[in-house]
Amino acid sequence: MLTYLKRLSAKRRRAAFTLVEVIVAVTIITLVTTGAITVFIMGLKAYHEEAIKNELNLDLEIAMENIRQDLRLSSACLGGAMAFYPPGSNVYTAISFPIASVDADGLLARDTNTVARKITWDQTVIYHVKKGTPDQLVRTVYQRDPDVTPVPLPQQLQDQLVDVVKNHATTGAALQGEIYRSRVIFNNLVDIKFRALPCYYDGYSTNIGREGAFNFGSIVLTQEHNWVEFEFVATNANASNVWLGIDRIRLSQSQSDREGEFYSSTNGYEIYDWDFGYFQMSNTAGTVAEVSNMTHVMGFNWSGGHQLTFKPNNAGDRIGFNVYNDMWLDTDFDNYGGGQYGNRSAVVSNSYVSASKGTTWASYHVSYMSETNYWQGVEGTNYAVNIVGENYLGVPSYSLITYSGKRCRIAFAGPSSVYTNKSLAMYNVTISEVSGSNAVLLTFSDSAVANPKVMAPGAGTVRILAGAGQVWSDWCDAEIEKEKSYQVTWRVLADTNMSYMGFWPTSISNISYWGAAPGAVMGTTCILAVTEIEVSYPEIAGFQSGIFDTGITNPAYTKMKWRALEKNGVGSDFNDVGGNVIGDLRMKVGSANDATMTADADWLRDHVTVFMFEIGLGTFWEGDEPFDEIEEVDISGLNPGRFVQYGVRFDSHDDPAGINGYMYSAELHDVLVEWIGATGAVDLTLSLARGPDYGGVYKAYVNGQELVKGLRVDLQIFNTSIPLGRDYTVKGELHVIPLNTGK
Repeated sequence: MLTYLKRLSAKRRRAAFTLVEVIVAVTIITLVTTGAITVFIMGLKAYHEEAIKNELNLDLEIAMENIRQDLRLSSACLGGAMAFYPPGSNVYTAISFPIASVDADGLLARDTNTVARKITWDQTVIYHVKKGTPDQLVRTVYQRDPDVTPVPLPQQLQDQLVDVVKNHATTGAALQGEIYRSRVIFNNLVDIKFRALPCYYDGYSTNIGREGAFNFGSIVLTQEHNWVEFEFVATNANASNVWLGIDRIRLSQSQSDREGEFYSSTNGYEIYDWDFGYFQMSNTAGTVAEVSNMTHVMGFNWSGGHQLTFKPNNAGDRIGFNVYNDMWLDTDFDNYGGGQYGNRSAVVSNSYVSASKGTTWASYHVSYMSETNYWQGVEGTNYAVNIVGENYLGVPSYSLITYSGKRCRIAFAGPSSVYTNKSLAMYNVTISEVSGSNAVLLTFSDSAVANPKVMAPGAGTVRILAGAGQVWSDWCDAEIEKEKSYQVTWRVLADTNMSYMGFWPTSISNISYWGAAPGAVMGTTCILAVTEIEVSYPEIAGFQSGIFDTGITNPAYTKMKWRALEKNGVGSDFNDVGGNVIGDLRMKVGSANDATMTADADWLRDHVTVFMFEIGLGTFWEGDEPFDEIEEVDISGLNPGRFVQYGVRFDSHDDPAGINGYMYSAELHDVLVEWIGATGAVDLTLSLARGPDYGGVYKAYVNGQELVKGLRVDLQIFNTSIPLGRDYTVKGELHVIPLNTGK
């Protein structure tokens, strides 16, 4: 029995777990469970991390694709239609740019009302980050009807962008006629930056020529004076030299140009500087900047015929210019097709404007004088030549008179040298209107001239021998107006021992019409005694400039300046011997919001305006050369119209001595109208030389900043996992060059 109990007890001991066994078992179970849980947690964590990364990557791809598509359809070269925030920075956090709708054919909509059919920019797109919890990357669109609302001005676009970014404005930032819509691309912590892609100019070409408008890109201007620099960075392998030839610089919302050569001290602009520092320039020590005459280059037209040529020594050399924002500098008067006003014309060249003086009519047939036929004069016979102007006997006609003058003199041609012992002998020589009114008797005072010119002295009497050529009358007080027609008359004077003539060759009438007079037979074969009419300056001559678009609403005009040159050819001041002013210049300026300047203009065209400046000018001399007098007036009270125009009136007075009456006038060389420039994006566009010697590669800066022609977009998105206690980031970089030029 005892043995049985012992055996049973042993069996029971074997059937139970020992404490050690239990501990071991629990440990194993714990380890297995912990491992399983750990694996599960790690898998869950990995899944959570992957979900966050996928979300960030998806946000990144969606954002980049949106920006890429929009920017590729836009343009960086629209003269201010792109805007950046914050201005004055190399790195931008928000951007505004134009895009166009797609028409039914899948193409960008174009203006059907013009021959050019330019792209219709009917939308403004803004990308910016709205800070919050979380941040939001927002795409805002302002849509407009282009037939009703034009593309906004640069200042309006810049103000709208600032309003959206700083104030999170939506509908309130819409311009008149615009419809607003906006959407959030994603919600996450986000950092976006827009940077400029560098742009380089390589001027090498096998033949010399001119690049009319090279665009370095856009930049936001916030100040009046802006420093533009060009850096020499490399050499084209085929180039024979690395010059940079600058014809014009344009950095202006109004698209106004600055002549490159004006920055040279040899032109005087940098020295006198018009008191504002408009044409300050500096270049790296050792380099050369000089004015080059480019008129020899065939097939290309340099503004003013010159350029500023920069010759660097080493890579990194720079030349810089101060470019004022903003002003209209009218130096190349032909550019704007200036119109004249009144009935006294001014002569317009591409470098100056002045009243007109000189030959107003000439008989171009006189060189074909017949040697076989002539009209034998009969003593006492009257002859007349009609010079047709814009009106003949009250009827509009073809004008042969070029311009007007207060006084005139007339040249007469004698017989050809083959007509030996013949002469043109005349008396009672007069000039009058065709109607016969206002007749003035001509005199010939140069009686001391020997053969082949022989003249008999006396009022209205002249005798011209064969071979003597032409003889001029004295200046007379007959006013020539190009709107009228004139008649020169004379009577045949007997000439002892000579055959005397009336005119030649033979004609069916002793009145010949030099021009297409209504109802008259045009005497195209008549070679007449009258060969030229020369006029003095008119008493009053007028010039009216073209109309200039400032490109901004309500410009605050500040100053008007001009350069005028006057000289009388003897080196004294511009007065007569008695100290009287015998020539002066009057200026006026006006503005309006009407592009034709016909409505709401802040001036009157009859010279009556509050901005009418009468200046008695003088000539200043430096050595043997005259230089210009600079005049300036304050026009801050001018109506703030978008469009501006100026007018000039030249007054040429009579000389009390009666010798040089109306023989002097001012020359207007340059006119500057200045206003306070608005903040906004503008393009830096240059007219530059090309050729074998212009093979330098150059980069441009404005106020130390690079310009935007293409864009680099850096996008960084963040997310923080609170359960995991980690921050996650994805980054993307996009390079985009807008494909459209705005045309």
